[in-house]
Amino acid sequence: MSIASRTRNHRRKPARCAALALAATLALSACGGGAGASDEGEGVEFGASKDEYQAAFEDVDPITIVTQTAGAQGTVTSAYFEAYQEAVTDWSGGKIEFETNYSYSIAPPIEVSDAVADGRLDLSYTIPAYQPDELPASNALIDLSIMADQTPLVGVLQLLGWSIQTSTASDEILAEFENLGLHPLVPDYALGPDALFCTEPRSSLADLDGVTSRMGTRLNAEQFDALGMEGVSVDLTEAFEALQRGVVDCTVANPLTASLTGMFEIAPYARIAPTAGFSGGMGAMVINDSFWESLPLVARQLLHDRLDVFIKEQIGSTLNAIAETVEATAANGGGLEPFDDDVVTALEEENESLIDASREELAGVSDPNAFVDTSQQNMDTWRQVAIEDLGFDPDMTAEEFVEWYADNDLDVFDPFIERLFEEAMNNVRPS
Repeated sequence: MSIASRTRNHRRKPARCAALALAATLALSACGGGAGASDEGEGVEFGASKDEYQAAFEDVDPITIVTQTAGAQGTVTSAYFEAYQEAVTDWSGGKIEFETNYSYSIAPPIEVSDAVADGRLDLSYTIPAYQPDELPASNALIDLSIMADQTPLVGVLQLLGWSIQTSTASDEILAEFENLGLHPLVPDYALGPDALFCTEPRSSLADLDGVTSRMGTRLNAEQFDALGMEGVSVDLTEAFEALQRGVVDCTVANPLTASLTGMFEIAPYARIAPTAGFSGGMGAMVINDSFWESLPLVARQLLHDRLDVFIKEQIGSTLNAIAETVEATAANGGGLEPFDDDVVTALEEENESLIDASREELAGVSDPNAFVDTSQQNMDTWRQVAIEDLGFDPDMTAEEFVEWYADNDLDVFDPFIERLFEEAMNNVRPS
């Protein structure tokens, strides 16, 4: 499979805005009056060229998809959505366009799934951690993210490959999205390793004793307790103010979240344990199920196939955010550094206990032991892909990563994406 996107120097260069010019009369728009059932039409084979796709769209009526992103235009939290939208519009010959709303302007993070289900949005990124009752199997997957390396390159790819392969193969995860009126284009995808960002240097168990921290996921409460900390529930949109006003001393965040909230200025002391992770942030790319079913087959196939661009640029955005974390924390007097050994040991022991407990019970999962085994196998597989197949250094430090990233572009991840489609994504391709 050839990667559809034309590679560009991704590092800190905002993606061009997705096309926003709308046709005067839009035959298909769930948010603009509803889309009725459409003729299924002819599809194309996976790997079809741009010319073949554009020919297949010649008799398709214009389609507008209303969406939103988490950040402002061109930022690391919007760039990969913009790149995906540009590719879909291009490959459809302009027949699919996007009406993009930025910075959660249609629905705040906690309401995104509802907004997609009720038609305020057609397609959007959502955060499964905000819906533990409605998306229990996805949250079980989030719990198991603690199995991964917490490193700036291998860990990113391991988490991403594991999360996509496991979620696309899980009938329970797919069904719980569908029960909400959502079709998951990418059911669950990891956003990179999570670090602890604090307003003061805190590296040892003594430093963390009695410290309050915003939790990113439900499992953080137990992890914090093992470190002598107290977890506090604070909405993502309020994280910066909570740190600024001293409501919390720290927050768990992945680099994309840290960049989105701008927390480097007030919480520049970032700590991470390469061998023991906090349960991490995860997103899902969802589209209104009724709108999805109303689309011609070729449109659904294109929205799926050009997820190669989405995933490639998502890797780039995550790595950009890691590089920004290294540089911005240092610029504000802190840095991204490892925890002391006593914290690493305590977190490793707690994580092992949590994984053992997950084998006995995981909400939303009928066979927890098998689910954990599958997750561990997928973790091992994608770690091996990153190290042995792609040749990436598992012991790369944050500073070494910044130097490596400055000398490489996103093309180095093409083999990773090709394998991800072969082993995971194409199992859910429309046909």
